Amino acid sequence: MHIKPMLAVPVCLVAVFVFWITGSSAWSDCARSYHCAKRIIEGYLQRFGKDCNGDGVTNCYDYMMVNGNGGYGCTAPLNRSENGRKWLRRYEECRL
Repeated sequence: MHIKPMLAVPVCLVAVFVFWITGSSAWSDCARSYHCAKRIIEGYLQRFGKDCNGDGVTNCYDYMMVNGNGGYGCTAPLNRSENGRKWLRRYEECRL
């Protein structure tokens, strides 16, 4: 299976999260399917995607904040918690 590099991390994380929250064991099937996982990501970001950092643009950084803080709390700065700092490190490594 080949997952496009830009979606690889979000696809895995969001697909697992969404199916884990619902208590479904089907998450592993969806996580292995690019199209299924892509659908999950698109739905999640349609619902929660917004300008989390207030710079007037909704971009990859904002989507990372949605994943790091959760959809309802995406405006909280990530550098204030250990988990948030982990998300920032992963994001910076991915950008290189």
